[in-house]
Amino acid sequence: MDTPDLIFTDGSIITVDPETEGATAVAVLDGRIHAVGGRELLRMRGPGTDVIELSGRCLMPGFVEAHIHPARDQLMFSESVIDIRPMVCGSADAVRTAVHAAVAAGGTRPLLCYGLDPVLHSGFPEPTREWLDELAPGRPLVMWQNSGRVAWANTAALALAGLSADAADLPDGHFDRDRFGRPTGKAYGTPAILALVGRIVGEQLDSGLLAKEHQHLAARGVTLCGDMGFADEMRVLTAGLYRRGLAKVRTRFYEISSPGLETICPLDNGDDLFRQIGIKIRVDGGATAATAERLRAMVRAYHPHGWQIACRADDHTATEVVLDAYDSVLREYPRDDHRLRLEHCGAMTPEQYRRAGRLGVTCSLFMDHLYYWGDTEPECETQCVRARSALEADVRISFHNDSPVTPEEPLRNMACAITRTARSGRVLAAEEAINLDQAIRAQTIDAAYQLFADDITGSITPGKYADLVVLESDPHSVAPEELADIAVHSTYLAGRLTYRR
Repeated sequence: MDTPDLIFTDGSIITVDPETEGATAVAVLDGRIHAVGGRELLRMRGPGTDVIELSGRCLMPGFVEAHIHPARDQLMFSESVIDIRPMVCGSADAVRTAVHAAVAAGGTRPLLCYGLDPVLHSGFPEPTREWLDELAPGRPLVMWQNSGRVAWANTAALALAGLSADAADLPDGHFDRDRFGRPTGKAYGTPAILALVGRIVGEQLDSGLLAKEHQHLAARGVTLCGDMGFADEMRVLTAGLYRRGLAKVRTRFYEISSPGLETICPLDNGDDLFRQIGIKIRVDGGATAATAERLRAMVRAYHPHGWQIACRADDHTATEVVLDAYDSVLREYPRDDHRLRLEHCGAMTPEQYRRAGRLGVTCSLFMDHLYYWGDTEPECETQCVRARSALEADVRISFHNDSPVTPEEPLRNMACAITRTARSGRVLAAEEAINLDQAIRAQTIDAAYQLFADDITGSITPGKYADLVVLESDPHSVAPEELADIAVHSTYLAGRLTYRR
């Protein structure tokens, strides 16, 4: 008889698998779920078995973050970064205080203030180069918008980045210029922004920032994530993390569609820990006919070769353009198990979800948006993240935090989907609420499905990896509004402890 390495017992267990529902013990052998049952599993233990008494805690599959930006989120651990996100600095005055305090602390280290939000930081003036120069004369200073789309730099930061008057724009990124053609310090798009901030934090990237990001995710019970903006520059760093055994989370990554419509690696790549599976395409709000034609060309360039496509659509019109493109390519190049994706989905209508369901499209919902921005956007009352409409249309959904836009909060995502409650307590579109079991699926097995990993993780099923989280309380035992307060006790990746409270 095989002797398990671990046996979990004496607590509640949520397996997210109808075949193992009601289990009270789980055995782990060689990193995988070996057996699921009751206390009879204790008879399998040997001298090397670690019996983990849950003592009333709850064991469940590790959380899955289907849409994250680890390359950007890791910067939050840099000594050069000042966190001014609305979750930390709740007002324009709080941002001013944090920025002034960072500059007043002295030193010559370049500073990157991340998280300025034009909605939740209402009243904060645009941080022009002149204002930033006055605030930190001679010291490189950059402010980066929370959405990740815009950043502002002072003269010293432009010089540090090597951005002279003749600096060329980059594909999918450009520099704002004055009437003489000189960069004003304002940059649009990820490539241009990274050109600004790369010298500020670039030298620190090898010092363990990505390892700290993995530690952060594991502390929140995350065992699998989808990196939605992978660049080739990150490949060596990320691969090295896995090679040295420092990784604590599985990653499925999506590169940003390139101007040449080429990929940075072949379709057959990686392993169960680290693999590219798709291409990320962003479709801006107010999509035009030209946008639609370009999107169709992009989808046709990747889909026939087997890549999964993930499109971010900012509004109702853009969502329709994406669905049109998916419909067209699936007619031309049918594929049974494509799992084409739509991201954020804040403005999707019930009819669009029904259309997505007919096409087999999956949707990743930015649930935390409802919590943090629901009080500021009137349209949230009628159309923000319609989880119930998605499920009623037979669309498999995941929840995500889009971190670093919002902190990694799987349990708050679930609470928000159930209560539909914004930060103030205001309930938004209560008819779109779902139940706890549906919310758990969106944060585990259905999110793993979206990442083409449901065959190896996402549920407590014999043969799957022992990617697990232990919570201090069973989510079924607390009121929905208290879900976000449940603490993560420990996290396991393939049976290896990656976090303990």
